[in-house]
Amino acid sequence: MRTRRLALLVLILTAPLHPAAQFPHLKEFRPVEGPLTRVHYDLATGVATRLGQRGVQAVDAVGVGLQRALANCFSNTLTTGYSLGLTNGWEFIDYARKDCGTSGLIGKFGFAYATMARDVNDVPPGPGASLGIRLYQGGSPFCGSAGTLAGDFLFAGLPAALGTQVNPGFMVTATLPAGSPVSLADGPISWGYSGNEGPQGTPGQTGPLLTEFSVNTGWMNVFDIYNRTPNSVGTCVVSFFFGCSSPVPPPPSGSPCAGFWLQLWEQGSKASAATARTCGTNPNVFAHVGSDADGDSVADAGPAGPVIGETWISTVAAPLSLVSIFSAPLSGAPLGGIFGGSFLCGTRRLATDVDLGTHRVPIPADLTLLGAALTAQGATLALGPIQVGLTNALDIVLGAR
Repeated sequence: MRTRRLALLVLILTAPLHPAAQFPHLKEFRPVEGPLTRVHYDLATGVATRLGQRGVQAVDAVGVGLQRALANCFSNTLTTGYSLGLTNGWEFIDYARKDCGTSGLIGKFGFAYATMARDVNDVPPGPGASLGIRLYQGGSPFCGSAGTLAGDFLFAGLPAALGTQVNPGFMVTATLPAGSPVSLADGPISWGYSGNEGPQGTPGQTGPLLTEFSVNTGWMNVFDIYNRTPNSVGTCVVSFFFGCSSPVPPPPSGSPCAGFWLQLWEQGSKASAATARTCGTNPNVFAHVGSDADGDSVADAGPAGPVIGETWISTVAAPLSLVSIFSAPLSGAPLGGIFGGSFLCGTRRLATDVDLGTHRVPIPADLTLLGAALTAQGATLALGPIQVGLTNALDIVLGAR
């Protein structure tokens, strides 16, 4: 299979209509400096906030309290450790199938990039990183169609390289203004990263992170390059199909996968066709942060959310960690001592699980808890000396089937 994929790659790149010499992108695989820095971008104000370096599994959601409950229902965040350089005025479009099973209203989305641009706070200051992100309904690969434009976002002055950094990586969660979600129905979707850092047709300093191909998200192992100049419609120039191996060896000897980072948070509870409810109350899960940003958030890793009488799966990006469910949330109370971060939960503890990063928390079979608004918070545990790093939290509403 791998031999066939590589043969197809050679065929595409040597086809008479699309000679490889026309596409300098193949020479723009750049190793990404890690760990990735988390960034929150408020689309209502245009403010980008650095949130630290706690690993690629971290997801922060500053400002989500203004939204209805959001479920992270579409995610491919397994980086290969390389980025792909963009050309200004060109757009790289990836394809997949979305199956969130809820409202179809996107309240937040995530993307990731690496950049050789200098940060606005560097000495001397630089322009920061810039790129465009587009979300499309539908779309078909191999230059079939980019799809119908659902959301078009231009990001300028994003965090970039500081000091001795050469090509640092960043993962961004962009929160849409309250009441202004992007409508994106289940089914085929596509999304594009576009270059806008200089004259059209010139190499840009910023590009998308390459991600490991994931069959679980309906990913299509291909991406198209559209030349958006001299007009916004543009034309599809070439399709790239890459074989995949894990771990990915360094380019050009390796075959990076064709996925680009994308996360979607949809309004409403998490209920796909496989877990559709015929009765009862759907569970809700949405992020909760205090007055200061704690570490990695507690991820809702299960397909159905917290349901009474079932096991809720959550994760913390740490070798040893715990997750607890408490009563109503707090705004944030620093504990000090061996504790880093703020305590965001109430005093009544419902359940706790200590494990190696992945937690299976049993929800009591108590119908009086139906619709209860609780808070889950995790902590990373380090021994010798003992240190407890408190994470961000999740406000949850318990549901039932």
